[in-house]
Amino acid sequence: MKPPGKSARPRTLARAAAVQALYQCEHAGETAETVIDQFVRHRFGRMAGLLGAEESEVAPPDVPLFSRIVRTATAQ
Repeated sequence: MKPPGKSARPRTLARAAAVQALYQCEHAGETAETVIDQFVRHRFGRMAGLLGAEESEVAPPDVPLFSRIVRTATAQ
């Protein structure tokens, strides 16, 4: 079995982050653009720690996919 960091793929991380971002938009009443900016600037680097892995073991999330999911969902 692979360590947690090795199995975390960019698209999977992007989808998981999008769920969190959408919750933040709904709960805090923030715009999609504000939340996307916060995630890209501040949270994506810390995702490795949340997965119990070293930062170098985890590929970064697919930012274009993350942004597209959040923008599309909030536009509905």
